[in-house]
Amino acid sequence: MSDLFTLSLTPTDLALKAGENHLLTLSIQNHSEEMAHYLLRSEGEQSGWLTLDSEQLAAFPLQTLSVSATLSVPADAYSQRTEIALVVELDEREGTRGQTRLALVVQGRTRSAPPTPLPQSAADEPLDHAPSLEPVPARQRRTDPTDPDIGAASVYPAIRAEQPAGAATPRAKPATVAETPNAARPQPVLKIRAEPVAEHALPSPAAQWALTLHNEGPELDSFGFRVVGIPPAWFHVAPVQLALHPGEQGRATLTVQPPDDAPARHYAFDIIAFSVRDIMQSSRQPLELEVPSRVAYQLKVSPNERESAAEGRFRIMLSSDAVSNTPLRLRLVASDQDDGCDFEWEREELMLAPQEQQTVALRVTPRRSLSVNERRMHKLLVAAQPERADVADQTAELRLIQVGAPPPVLTLQPEQQRGSMSAAYDLLLTNPAPIPYPLTLHVSDPAAQFSFSMEPARLELAPQSQRRVQIHLRARSPRLEEDEASHPFSVVARAEGQLVPIAEAGGRFVQLPRSPLGAELRPQQQSSPGKATFHLRLSNPREEGIAVTLEASDEQDALNIHLDPPSLHLPPDGVAQIKIEVQPKDKLMEGEQRRVHRFEVRRLRSGRPPRTLVTGKLAQTRGRKWWSGLSQTLRLSSRLARWAVALILILLLVTVTAATVEEIAYANGAGRAAGRVSCSAQLPLAYSAVTRNDPNLGRLLRTVAPPPLVCAPLDWSPLGNPTRTVVRAISDFVQPFVVP
Repeated sequence: MSDLFTLSLTPTDLALKAGENHLLTLSIQNHSEEMAHYLLRSEGEQSGWLTLDSEQLAAFPLQTLSVSATLSVPADAYSQRTEIALVVELDEREGTRGQTRLALVVQGRTRSAPPTPLPQSAADEPLDHAPSLEPVPARQRRTDPTDPDIGAASVYPAIRAEQPAGAATPRAKPATVAETPNAARPQPVLKIRAEPVAEHALPSPAAQWALTLHNEGPELDSFGFRVVGIPPAWFHVAPVQLALHPGEQGRATLTVQPPDDAPARHYAFDIIAFSVRDIMQSSRQPLELEVPSRVAYQLKVSPNERESAAEGRFRIMLSSDAVSNTPLRLRLVASDQDDGCDFEWEREELMLAPQEQQTVALRVTPRRSLSVNERRMHKLLVAAQPERADVADQTAELRLIQVGAPPPVLTLQPEQQRGSMSAAYDLLLTNPAPIPYPLTLHVSDPAAQFSFSMEPARLELAPQSQRRVQIHLRARSPRLEEDEASHPFSVVARAEGQLVPIAEAGGRFVQLPRSPLGAELRPQQQSSPGKATFHLRLSNPREEGIAVTLEASDEQDALNIHLDPPSLHLPPDGVAQIKIEVQPKDKLMEGEQRRVHRFEVRRLRSGRPPRTLVTGKLAQTRGRKWWSGLSQTLRLSSRLARWAVALILILLLVTVTAATVEEIAYANGAGRAAGRVSCSAQLPLAYSAVTRNDPNLGRLLRTVAPPPLVCAPLDWSPLGNPTRTVVRAISDFVQPFVVP
C-alpha cells in the first residue's frame, strides 16, 4: 500500500448465490498535498464479475473519494471460494499502486470432481467464510460431544488409506432442478435444532443456545455454521465445525453477546448449518434476541462558582454513560432561591445520543446592580429533566457572586493650566464596568475664587465606554499681587440617587498677575577681568505708583554687587533705570582662564518672600599686561597707516583724472582762464565752448565727466591746485609736439 493514498473496501467478505448481484463501495483517501489521478482495475480469476462505475478518478489534496462497483455472480456459477483484487495505480508515478481484496463465497452448482482439501488453518477462519471440510474417517469418530475437533488435514489421508488403489471416494451427485423432478430431488442431509441455555454466566443481554446437529445423510460429512442477521462480532460458535457419520448427532454452543452500545430493539436472526460436501445442503433455525433499553447520563457544571459585576457564564456538560444504548431527550431549567436573576440558555432542549457528550452555555444576569463595595451571592440550581418518566432528573448547584461594578475613572487633561482670568480643561470619563452609569458632575475649589461651567453636567456613561466633557474655569476677580498664585480644584462624579462621590479628579489653575512689574537687565551677561556694569530697567504698567526695594546676590558669594539706587518709587506708567556694578572678590587661580559668576536681583516685599526680577551672568577673565596693550596699539596704527596711503593714492588718481579732463576742455574750448579760477565757475563755460566747436565731443564730455563730478576733487581736495599746475605744465610741454 502506498503512503500517498489508502484504500478501503466495503464489504471485504461476501457470500452470494449464483445469479445474485451486490453493490460494493471502494474509498480512496489522498494523503498528498497535490492533485492526484488514479487508474482502477480488477484482477483475479473471476475479475470479470466485477464492474467499476469509473476506471479513472481525480482527487484534490487530502480529499477522500468513493466509487461504486457491482458484483454480478453468473447464474451458472459453481460453488466456490475465490478472491477478487481491486488495484489502484497513481497515474503520475509509475509503480505506485495499492490494492484491496474481496473474499467471495459462491453458492452455485456442485462440481463433479472432489473438492480440494483445506490447509490446517482453515478451522480457524471466520464462520462467515463457510469453511469447506472433508469427512472424518470412521475410526476417528467422536462419541463425546466435548471431544476436541478433528482437523481437516487428517481426513483425506485416512480415507484414501482404507480404499483400494484407484477407487474413488463415494459421493452422491446432487440433482439440479433442470434435470431432476421434485420427487427425485435429494432430501436434506442435515437438521439443526437450537435450544436456549437458561443458566449461563454472561451478563444481560447476552444469550446462549445449545445447537444439536443431526446428519441424516448416507455418508460421512463435515458441517459448518453461519449466522445471518446480526454483526459477526456479536456471536461465537464452538466448535466451529462438526464431523458426523450417517445418523450421528453433534452438539455446539452459540453465544451471542451484543456490545454495550448496541441499540435497544428486537433482533431476529438465523443460525445456518451447511454441509461442506454440498454447500447447497443446509438447515436454518430462526432465533430472536431482545436488547433492552439502558439509559444513564451525567450532568456537570463548569465552573461551579463565578464572580462578576454584570453577568455570569457557565457551561453545562451532559454526557451519556458507556452503558447507554438509547437516545434521550432532555429539557434544561434553572432557578435561584431569591428570584433575582434572569437565565438565558443556548438551547433549552436537546437530544443526547448514546455515549455522546454535549455542552450548553448558560448566561445568568442579576436583575439589580450593586454599588461599588457591595457583594451578593446568588445560589442557583440547574436541572436536566428527561422526557422519559422512568429516568430520574439530574441537578447541580452553582453560585454567582455578584460584586459592585468598578467605578468610573475621571481624568483631567491637562491637570494644570496658567492664565490670568480663565482656562479650559477636558474631562475624560471612562467606564470599565459592564453596566451603564448615570452620573452627575460637580466642580468646586476650596477658596471659592472661581466659577465653573460644563456641558453636559448630567450624563449616562455606557458600559465599557469613554466620554469627553469640557470644563470652563473663570476667576471671579483679577490678581492684584505681583506674583502668580496656584489654586487647586476638584471634579467629582456621583451616581444617580447617591450623595457619596464614586469618582474624583483634581486639577490646578495658576493665576498670573494682571499687570506685573516689568524688569529687564542690559546686558544679561558680560566678560571682564574686573569690575563690570549692568543696567536694570524697571517699568510700572499699573495705574498706581509702586515702591520698589531691591537686593542682589550671587550663588557663591564671590561678587561685590552695588545697586544705584537700591530703592525707588515708580510712578504710574513710569520707567526707572538702576545701575548695577559687579566686581569679583578674588582673582583667578594660576592656570585658570575663565570663571563664570551668576547673580540675581530680587525685590523685597513686606511679609512675603523676595521675588526674583532678573538674573545676570559675569564671566571673569584674566587681565592683560601693559606691553600687550602697546603691541595692540602698534598693530592698529600700522593697519590705519596702510588704509591712509591707499586713500591718498585713490584721491590722487581721481584728482589727476579730473585735472586732465579740465585741461582737455580748456584746450578745445575758449582757452585756459588767467589766474586761479574756480573749476566750478570756469568748466561749464569751457564745456559750452567745446560744444560749439565740436558738438559730439561736447556731448561726450558732459556724459562721461559732468562738471560737478570733475570739479569736486579739484575744488575741495588739498591736492587739487598742485595737481592742476602739474597737468598744465605737462600740457604746455606736450602741446608743441602735438599741434601741427
